[in-house]
Amino acid sequence: MTERFGEEVEERLTWWSENHNMIVDEARTAFIEYCADTLTTTEDELRNDEAFASEAAETFVVERRMVGSSMPTAMWVGSFCGVDKKATDKAEDRRMNALQVARTDLDKAIQDGLVARAFESDGWWHLEKANGEMTKTDSPTGEDPWFLVRSGNMTLAILQNNPDWQRHNEPIRPYRWTRKFHFFGNAADEILNETKVWTITIPLDGQDDKWCPQFGEPAKVNVLPPREGGDARWAHMLNAPNNCKKTIIYADDFVEEGMKSSLRPETLWTLNDELYVDNLTDLDEIFQTKQEDVGLGNPVGPLVIVKGKMSSLNLTPYESEYDPSGIQFVTRVTSFDLQRAFSDPMSPRREVQVRVHGFLGAHGHGFEYATDEGWRRYAEKSTVLIFGRLGMRNVKDGEESVPRINALGIYAIPRLAIDAGEGGEFDLDQFRGD
Repeated sequence: MTERFGEEVEERLTWWSENHNMIVDEARTAFIEYCADTLTTTEDELRNDEAFASEAAETFVVERRMVGSSMPTAMWVGSFCGVDKKATDKAEDRRMNALQVARTDLDKAIQDGLVARAFESDGWWHLEKANGEMTKTDSPTGEDPWFLVRSGNMTLAILQNNPDWQRHNEPIRPYRWTRKFHFFGNAADEILNETKVWTITIPLDGQDDKWCPQFGEPAKVNVLPPREGGDARWAHMLNAPNNCKKTIIYADDFVEEGMKSSLRPETLWTLNDELYVDNLTDLDEIFQTKQEDVGLGNPVGPLVIVKGKMSSLNLTPYESEYDPSGIQFVTRVTSFDLQRAFSDPMSPRREVQVRVHGFLGAHGHGFEYATDEGWRRYAEKSTVLIFGRLGMRNVKDGEESVPRINALGIYAIPRLAIDAGEGGEFDLDQFRGD
C-alpha cells in the first residue's frame, strides 16, 4: 500500500478515485506516475514539499475538455479469456494522411498544422511550425526523439491540428500500437446479474510488445465504459486508458468470500448459454444456425467457449501467411460425448481441430498452466477451456465438412492438467529459418 500524502493531496486524490471507480491507493500510484512522466518530479520531492504536492495533485485531477486521459473510467471485473493475433496501429491513418500531404507539398503541410519539420541544433531537437515558428523541444540530439517520423529525406513531427484539444499544435505520438483482448465478466456493479465477453483495446508499448494478461485469473480492469446510445453492434467494444497494463489488479475481492470459487473459469465461463457449448457434438448444428454472412465470401461462425480433453498437442508450428507472426499451431480436443457419438477411431468427427495463432501460442501461455511455482507445460489428455471462433473445414477431399475452432484463448484447468514438465515463454524466432 502506498503511503498517504498530506490532507489537501488526499482530498484531491480521493475525489479523483471516486470519479474513476478506483480505490485511493490506486489513485496515489497513478498520481506518482503522472508526476514522474509529466512534471519530471520524484515521489520524494512530492513528499518533502507539501505545497507543491498539493498544486501537483490539482494539476493531476482537473479535467480539460476532450482530453482522452481525463475521460471517466469504470471498473470491469472477471477474467481475461482471449487475445487477437494482430496488433493495430491506431495512428496509421492520421500519420499516412499527413505524410501524403507533406510528400506532395511540405510547406503546405507545415502551414496547415499537419506536421512540423524536425531538425537538430545546438544539441537539441527543434521544430519548425506554421508561420515560421521555431520551437526547441526537450529531446537532446544523439537519438531519435519520441515524436520523430522519417520519410525519405524528411524528418517530421505529426502535430495535433484540432484546436479543441489540449495539445493543439504540439507533437503527438506518430504510432499508437494496440491489441484487442477478450474479457469475460462485466462492470463491477453488474457482475452478479450478467456475464458476457467484452473486447478491450489496450495500448501497447510498441509494435513488438509481447505483453499478454493471464487468462482465467480473476482481475479488475479500468476501461472507458460504452457510450450510451451508441451502435448496438459495437456495444461490447471497450477502450482502455494508456496506463491500463500497469493498473490491472489480479484479485477476487469484488465478490463475497463464499462466491470466490465461482470465479474459476470452469464455472464462470460456462454460465453464458450464448457462448458455452456443453456438448461438442452440437458444434456442427451451432455453426449452421448461427453463421453470418459479413461479405467476406465465406460465412463466419459464432464465438464459442468449449471444454475438452487435449487429444493431440503438437508444439511444432506450421508456417502461415495469414498470421502476423508467420506461424500457427494445430491441436485437437475431444470429449466423452464425441467419442461415444463417433465410435470409428478414424472418423474426423471424433476430434475437433483447434488452430492456435502464433501470438497466443508463443506469449499467451496457450500450452501451459499456472502453478504457485510458475508456468508448466501440460500434456495430452489435460482438460482445457477454449475461447474462439467456430468454423468448418473440409475433409475427405471436400466430401465432408467438420467443425474447427480458431482459438483466441486457451485455459488449462490446473486441477485437471497433466504435467509435462517445465514451461516457459516460446521464442517465435526459434521457429524461423536463417
